[in-house]
Amino acid sequence: MATSRASPPPSILLHTLSSHKGAVHTAIYNTGSSYLLTGGQDRQIKLWNPKKGTEVQAFSGHGYEVLGLAW
Repeated sequence: MATSRASPPPSILLHTLSSHKGAVHTAIYNTGSSYLLTGGQDRQIKLWNPKKGTEVQAFSGHGYEVLGLAW
């Protein structure tokens, strides 16, 4: 069985993504489109452009904290 190795995380902080209110519970990065989704305690999912450090869109209205995401 072959194992895949993820590349190590970057060692330099480029941007701080900070518009969630409360803890961020989950994050998922799409390498094909270079976008990042985060979900948190504030019951929101946010779509980010991590290269620019900008929030693209916020999705609210979830009944509970967002604990998991799938791309």
